[in-house]
Amino acid sequence: MDVFASFPGSQFETIRKANGFAKLDDQNLLSKFDEKLIQAGKADNTQYALPYQLVYNIPVYNKGIFEKLNLDVPKDWNSFLKTSETLKKNGYTPILFSGDVSPSQFINPMIMNNEPTNNALHEVETGKRKLTDEWFIKTLSQIKELNDKGYFQKDALGTKKESAAALFAQEKGAMLAQGSYMMATVKQQNPKIDQGLLAPITVDQDKAKYEGVHTTTFLLGVAEKSKHKEAAKKFLTFLADPKISSEYANATGQLLTVKDVKYDSPELKESAKWKDTKTVFQPRFTILNERVSKAVETSVQDVLSGMSAKKAAEKAQGEVERVAKN
Repeated sequence: MDVFASFPGSQFETIRKANGFAKLDDQNLLSKFDEKLIQAGKADNTQYALPYQLVYNIPVYNKGIFEKLNLDVPKDWNSFLKTSETLKKNGYTPILFSGDVSPSQFINPMIMNNEPTNNALHEVETGKRKLTDEWFIKTLSQIKELNDKGYFQKDALGTKKESAAALFAQEKGAMLAQGSYMMATVKQQNPKIDQGLLAPITVDQDKAKYEGVHTTTFLLGVAEKSKHKEAAKKFLTFLADPKISSEYANATGQLLTVKDVKYDSPELKESAKWKDTKTVFQPRFTILNERVSKAVETSVQDVLSGMSAKKAAEKAQGEVERVAKN
């Protein structure tokens, strides 16, 4: 292959260490991107890949349901719980959760204001911190609290991504525990739905550092072993042209990291507003080892299966320590 895409975090790091990426140093190409949004494709001051998509890994919510029930977007944990209870009492599933996607997505906004540093999960894999520390146990406890109070649908772990999205499109649930990337899919199923984005704030409002989570993903890279590197880089330049990237964005329903993109749909315009809010890069993607990342994700599944937050954290930390020994 000549051009390929990868995820940030452990997958990017694995490919980089295997010398899979050719270096990208064409300033004409790099200047077409927002410099702040392409750092996930950079290591040791070298650009190896260009994140093309900008995603907000926070729940999508149904604005119509919130307006109908006179609900404001909650700004602290107690308000989030009260909002969820009101939704439940009025016959809505507060949060639609999909077992195959939500554990890796919902953990991010839940942890963003609990973690002591922006890269606390990376510090876990280096041994500086542990998943048995108070901040991580608190996060799992709050996820378990939502589940124990019935704010997720029954058999949440057995629900697939597409099924959860369909239930949300049918307006049977008020929030979808996935991300902005699902808004276009939902809109196709229900053209009348009015969608927004919100993040659970797990602390008091005055202690909240962040309003949400973003990820720059779909990292476009040129293969180091490609025999057509110059042509491959020209293709990346083509994709970064504002006209072409605008066409791509509006056809796929995805925000981009490219400058001067014009968004047409209400969903993309709604998502674009989040560029002006204080968001943190997806905490889970600060983890550079795939087994550690999986251990964090599994801990969410464990508390939803009935395990205590403390035991789930201990189990996950045990896996981290096994990885460290190898």
